[in-house]
Amino acid sequence: MPEEPETTGASGRNPLLLLLLLYSALVTAALVALLPYYLDVTRENRSFSSSPPVTYPEPLIIWLYGTESEMVHTILPFFQRAYRQYEVRVVPKTWSSPAAVDLVALPPDLWPDLIQIGSTWLPELADKDLILPLDPYLSHSFIEASDFAKNSWSLYRYRNHQYAIPWYIDVRALYYRSDLLPSPPKTWNEVLRLRRTRSRKYRYPLTFALDDPKNFLMLYWAAGGTLSRPDPLVLKKSLKRYKQLLLSRIVPSGPFENTRDPEAVLASGYCAAMISGPWHLRALEREFPQVSDSWATAPLPADSTTVSFLGGAGWAIPKHAKNPEGAWTFIEYMTHVERQKEWWRAVGNLPAVQAAWDSSIETNPHLAGFAAMLSHLRHPPVDPRWNETEREWKNILDDYTSGKITLTRARTEMLRSLKWLRSNNSNL
Repeated sequence: MPEEPETTGASGRNPLLLLLLLYSALVTAALVALLPYYLDVTRENRSFSSSPPVTYPEPLIIWLYGTESEMVHTILPFFQRAYRQYEVRVVPKTWSSPAAVDLVALPPDLWPDLIQIGSTWLPELADKDLILPLDPYLSHSFIEASDFAKNSWSLYRYRNHQYAIPWYIDVRALYYRSDLLPSPPKTWNEVLRLRRTRSRKYRYPLTFALDDPKNFLMLYWAAGGTLSRPDPLVLKKSLKRYKQLLLSRIVPSGPFENTRDPEAVLASGYCAAMISGPWHLRALEREFPQVSDSWATAPLPADSTTVSFLGGAGWAIPKHAKNPEGAWTFIEYMTHVERQKEWWRAVGNLPAVQAAWDSSIETNPHLAGFAAMLSHLRHPPVDPRWNETEREWKNILDDYTSGKITLTRARTEMLRSLKWLRSNNSNL
């Protein structure tokens, strides 16, 4: 008689076969469970165009300014691996030559596909019909106004259209030497009291650019002033305080550069604190490692509130771009949270996307002051007339702080310079 097959238990089935069947069932169940995740189009990977990739015969031309043109190589290889249909060519530009001037000087067939723009360039570019409104692209994009730091979206909104997407932001904060000022001043009254408690360890308690109207504007905003409905009393108070900082020797009387770099002024202890933007962060860390543990940033001193001037750079698409879809793809790529973090780590530009400010940034003592100011950002009106107003304010402040004109005249001239602003811009 033939031998009976080897069996286990009452079922008489081979145990190896049972294991294979069980494994197959588990794998099938896992694949079914994961299927929705593979089919889902995630927020980060949604794109404006759903058409298959097309290889473009001409490169995607991008104009970048200053350091950005030098450092974009840290990002470009990853973009080109993700979007092989685009060959990117970066054209370095200088901040001294605004995009409007350069575009007008070129025939349309030589225009770039994408440009970096400064926050004050937008009105002129839009009024001269040099850039495209981005509203049609936004209607099919994951990019939303609520993704960005306070007021940074409106920085590029003009005549009810969105003409640019924020890339990075410039925020002001208080740099201070923690070994010289263990507790940074929280109010402007505390700043003024530093003149009576001046330490022999430093020459001046504070330094910032007194000849920059943006710094005066922050004082005025912090005191409760607005540009659209200027308060003469608040303006007078702000002008008095501005000059008091100089006369009381709280700040040096010379230019902000003070014949040396501002970073050196802080690192040497010549000044115990400095009000400025994020562009000093990398230089302080790189050039003065010996004081790396001896400085930090804090929120700007407050009056009735605390306010930082908001600037930065954004992305705009020129009217005669040959590949606007490719330009928009690049904008979306650079707006992703991870790209924003990577750009911050590579260059030091503060992320415009709020979600990129994770705990690694917010808990860094060198960045804590900037993080604290994110909910206190304000910018002047997006209007071509503001640049001229700012130039007028600079001349007024120069004449006032040098004693050429009186407080009353300085206030009168500033009020006159704001007459063009409409009263419905109450948030300015």
